[in-house]
Amino acid sequence: MSNSKDTTKKMLVIDDERIVLESCSRIFGSEGFDVTTTDSARRGLELAAEGRFDVILCDWKMPELDGIDTVEMIDKRSPNSARGPCGHCPW
Repeated sequence: MSNSKDTTKKMLVIDDERIVLESCSRIFGSEGFDVTTTDSARRGLELAAEGRFDVILCDWKMPELDGIDTVEMIDKRSPNSARGPCGHCPW
């Protein structure tokens, strides 16, 4: 039994494209991240509220709720998580 603190970084990836989720999971998982994925913006909001993520990646264009609104809601609910866009950046 180890007394060292677990330093694994937790990442949430929200994207409506399965290939992006699988790629992010594989790539960031191989870099040591504990990756959680969802293809639903609303589920992403729930996951962000339930757990502490060190990094949240979110697609900007999704069918049910766009990424900008999703990121704004996550920012209000989980202001200590680092966030970044997946895909096309609107600016």
